[in-house]
Amino acid sequence: MQLTEVKDIRTGVLLYYDNDTVSPMWHQCDAFLTPPNLRLTYFTPSGKPVTRTILVANGMDARSIASTNCAAIPPPMLDGKSPYVFEVEFANSITEKFAAISALERGGWVSSVWYVLETKLSMSMKLTNAKGIRFSRRRLALLFRPFII
Repeated sequence: MQLTEVKDIRTGVLLYYDNDTVSPMWHQCDAFLTPPNLRLTYFTPSGKPVTRTILVANGMDARSIASTNCAAIPPPMLDGKSPYVFEVEFANSITEKFAAISALERGGWVSSVWYVLETKLSMSMKLTNAKGIRFSRRRLALLFRPFII
């Protein structure tokens, strides 16, 4: 059996909105989208390195959003420019928010996340159709709950 190496399909700098802490904040991260995960590395305000892995393949939607509607705290400037925000939505309306340096970068990230979502959906459809069972997209989304490491 031969193992194949999984490669990053997109890498770059992103802002990540961390609302799991006592005081929500945006972190500037190095981001690596390697199906099925998005891996983020950043430093806390105290200088502690953090790696966060988000299983984006369990998402239901990825979309661009206005930075004014994105979070309790607006994203900070990136290289002196207003960032372009997008989000990945999971089951139960859970969302993870990110921001890119340009509209073009944001579009690339959203398209790459959709590639991961569509790849998982098409693989799921092949598996379920092989067994003669049919699932709607909504039912498939409910089967694949979000998982954050």
